[in-house]
Amino acid sequence: MVLSEEEAYGFGQTVNGVWARFNQATRCFKGLLNYESVYVWYIGEAIDRMIEENVMYAELRPMLLDKSIPKDSGKEELRNAAQMHLIVKGVLAKQAQLKKQQRLHKFPFGLKIIYCTPRSIPKKMMQEEMKQCIGLKEKFPKLICGFDLVGAEDRPNHIGFYRDELVAFKKTCEARGLDIPFMFHAGETLLDTGGSSDPSNSNLYDAVVLGSKRIGHGFALMKHPHLVEKFKKTKNSPGICIELCPISNELLHLCRNIKEHPFPELLAAGIPCTVNSDNPSLFSNSMSHEFYQIMVGAPTMSLYSWKQLARWSLDYSCLTPVEINEGHLILSNDWKSFCRWVKKEYGPIVVDNEVDEAMAEQHEKYQWRKVLS
Repeated sequence: MVLSEEEAYGFGQTVNGVWARFNQATRCFKGLLNYESVYVWYIGEAIDRMIEENVMYAELRPMLLDKSIPKDSGKEELRNAAQMHLIVKGVLAKQAQLKKQQRLHKFPFGLKIIYCTPRSIPKKMMQEEMKQCIGLKEKFPKLICGFDLVGAEDRPNHIGFYRDELVAFKKTCEARGLDIPFMFHAGETLLDTGGSSDPSNSNLYDAVVLGSKRIGHGFALMKHPHLVEKFKKTKNSPGICIELCPISNELLHLCRNIKEHPFPELLAAGIPCTVNSDNPSLFSNSMSHEFYQIMVGAPTMSLYSWKQLARWSLDYSCLTPVEINEGHLILSNDWKSFCRWVKKEYGPIVVDNEVDEAMAEQHEKYQWRKVLS
């Protein structure tokens, strides 16, 4: 189920070919994971993986088009609301365990769910999906935090195809006092024509017009100089945050390697960005891998750049202002500890702001001896 090197980089592989392989794998995952006991196990494993990587909070995008999964008996079903209850239960259990260990700061805010549905379904079906999202938000107000349309953007439908339905969804949420911002996938393509030959079918433009809080990928944004202005963070506007997914963009053939990714241009334009792990079960891409790619992808990146990307991930999250401030405090304390470790570990090899190559070589040999001993 994990995408192999040959499947991703093979000489004859194409964008459509790798997307077909991706869709095949997701169907396989659903068959293996979508029943009660494995679903509960998977939630626990996902949370443990986040904690190992020092991810204090996450907003996940499960596909919720299937309305139920089998219980272990095979005779009954767990509807979406029951699945959400299992997620809440798993988070609370993990937080209780961390609290006993005095490590609650490792995962203080739990996780939230962005309701996802495919962009390929008919309008009537989309209306039903929106009703389902609103119903789950009313039952789980602290869990459901957004709405998204997912799927390959070089195929129908573009976001604007559902314009009337999306506008009606916003009005219903406002009338009921519900906060379900759009978090659209947009610009995850080289063309941004919404699966057509018409440039007016731009998912990026439609996402901005509909007030998307964040944009997933945004790879094609720099093709639209005027639109870039809407994304910039200024004194009078928070801008629109882009969720960078560098490894996914490479494996799905938007760029051949990280050096071709447009994230340096996005950052240079003053656009807030975050680093994200897209489809980690399929691509085997941890958050550490994603941050590493960002670091080596541009010579302008530095440790402070990493810190700013982490800060934006809090600023543009769906946490409350109080939680965001608490998150910044945790990050600041962890950052100070990290800087002290860097100084202790690597300070001796830096002389007059230059790396002493001989001392660096000695240090590397010492580190290897520690690993091998």
